[in-house]
Amino acid sequence: MQSSSTRRRAAIAVASATITTTLAGWALAPASAGVVPAPAWTVTPVDLPLTDVMLDDVATGGGTTWAVGTGSDGGEATSPVIVRRVDGSWAATPTPASTGQLDAIAADPTGDAWAAGVTYDENGTAHPLLLNWEGGAWSEIKGPDVLVGQFSDIALGTDGTVWVSGFAGETDSSAHAVVYQYAAGTWTLHDDGIEGALNGNELAVIAPDDIWLALNPGLAHFDGSRWTLVQNFPDAGSHILTSFAVSSRNDIWAAGVEHTRRGERPTIWHFDGRRWSAARAPKQSAQLYDIEVTSTGPIAVGEQFDADLRATPFVLALDGARFVETTTPSTDDAVLTGLDDVDGRLWTVGTYIGAGFSGLAAYADLD
Repeated sequence: MQSSSTRRRAAIAVASATITTTLAGWALAPASAGVVPAPAWTVTPVDLPLTDVMLDDVATGGGTTWAVGTGSDGGEATSPVIVRRVDGSWAATPTPASTGQLDAIAADPTGDAWAAGVTYDENGTAHPLLLNWEGGAWSEIKGPDVLVGQFSDIALGTDGTVWVSGFAGETDSSAHAVVYQYAAGTWTLHDDGIEGALNGNELAVIAPDDIWLALNPGLAHFDGSRWTLVQNFPDAGSHILTSFAVSSRNDIWAAGVEHTRRGERPTIWHFDGRRWSAARAPKQSAQLYDIEVTSTGPIAVGEQFDADLRATPFVLALDGARFVETTTPSTDDAVLTGLDDVDGRLWTVGTYIGAGFSGLAAYADLD
């Protein structure tokens, strides 16, 4: 099982590393008050009866923390993994899908949870996968009527509507970025305006007529009818966003990777209600996969690389006008791909990378 199979790592790998971009003419995000938080991380073991486990996303709702990802028994076949925090430890929960992977999870205050990803048929063809936790068990929701596809992200609207993004089509060659709305057993496709993009990486659902979508490549906004590309965001693939953090409809952060001639660099953008602006971040070999607005300010996670391409956890926090490095939960070979903050407890998940893969989960109490 390759580490690049996780959602966020796969999404950014498509863009060419030979693209070069300059910030000339772009506005930089304004300074914000605050100091660098230094999270005191507590690592929580994830012991599962699988040889290889990668955790990709984490969410808390109804007092339960969930993490999802991929597992295998050491062979080529992969299976979805869902774990939840029970009595101070992680416990696996049975899933109805036997093949594939889960890339994203969302949970609401009532305790319902939704997980999205991909499953494979006997021919190895990818199909979108949506699971729902309700009443103490996971059930599989029949997907939209497509022949090929995968869900990359999931978000819950304030009205209980489920939104998913990813790619879909009749064939591999016809598949393109899609966003689906699921409500009362009905799927509604919203792809007007994003047909030229490869994948819908991440969603930020503020209202049915106010939704942001990170594309591969590009950035788009939905007004309830169609998607419109953000003109001042580079759409040639030099910047790939893979996460949003919404403080309010006029205060939104997004994080991902910038592909340059010198390799990958972390990129963070901010929306102030009028326009998106690039924030200042370290110019080092690294990439980001998730971002959250916490009580101490925005925090983003990912991985950084040394000269030998060894990957170690990477955490950035906003310090005044720029993002700077702060404490990480581990110095081992690992990547952080998921982040979630509820009531001052910040969870991050990812994968230890060694002879095999194993899940990484840690939290920091910020309040």
